[in-house]
Amino acid sequence: MAGIEQHLATLEQRIRRLEQIVEQQLGKASAVAPGASPTPASSPAPAVAVPAGLRGAASAPRPPSAARPGRPPMAATQILGLSGAAALVLTDLETALARDKAIVFRAAEQVNDFLPLSRRDITLFEGCEMAWKKAFASSGLSLEDLSLVETHDCFTIAELLEYEAMGLAERGQGAEVIAEGVSAKDGKLPINPSGGLKSKGHPIGATGVSMHALSAMQLMGEAGDMQIEGATLAGIFNMGGAAVANYTSILERLR
Repeated sequence: MAGIEQHLATLEQRIRRLEQIVEQQLGKASAVAPGASPTPASSPAPAVAVPAGLRGAASAPRPPSAARPGRPPMAATQILGLSGAAALVLTDLETALARDKAIVFRAAEQVNDFLPLSRRDITLFEGCEMAWKKAFASSGLSLEDLSLVETHDCFTIAELLEYEAMGLAERGQGAEVIAEGVSAKDGKLPINPSGGLKSKGHPIGATGVSMHALSAMQLMGEAGDMQIEGATLAGIFNMGGAAVANYTSILERLR
C-alpha cells in the first residue's frame, strides 16, 4: 500500500502543476476571440496499405477543485463515453498504388503490460513507451520526424504520461509540454490537432479507427481548420485500460 500511496502523491503533484498551467492558459484565452469551428470538409476516405508481417489506473477520491481553497476550478478531466462509428479501407500495397489516394503504415506495433496495478508503477506508462520504441525501430524514424501525433487522452493525466512515454518530456515533466507550447497546433510537435477524445468523445471501439482516419485526413491536406501545414508523417497512440493494451502506428501518404 505504501507504494500505491507514493504513486498517488506523485500524480497529485502533477495534477496541481497542470491546474496552474490551465489557470494561466484560461487567463490568456479570455482576451482572445474564439476561432472557427474545427469541422473539416467531407472527402472520400483514402485507402490504407498494410505491409506484410505486420503490455485501470488506481484512483483516490478527490474533492472538486472549486472546493479546495486556493485552487483554480477545472473542467472534468475524464472524457465522455458515447456512441459513434469510424471506418477505414484496408488493402494491399498493389491495390493502394492503383488508387488516387492512399496512406501507408510505416509502423503498426502493439505491446501488452501487466493488468494488476500491484505489478506496475501507475505513474509510468511502460507499455506505451515500449510501443513507441518498437514503432520507431521498425520504421527507421524518430519522434523528431513526425508532423503531428494523435494520442489517447482518455484522462488529462493520461495524456501527460503519454508525452513522457513517447519521449517528448522527461518523467514528471509532461505538463511542461503544454506550458511551453510544444504540443500546440503551431508548436514543435502538434498533439491532437483534432481536439482529441476530450473534443469528440470516446466511443471505445471506434476511437482508435477515428484517430487513424483523422491522421489520414491530415496527410491528405483535407483536415480543414485542423490542418497542420505540410504534414507528412503522423504518429498515433491508442490504448485499452490504464495502458494495459498499447498500440502505436505511424502513417505516411503513399499517393
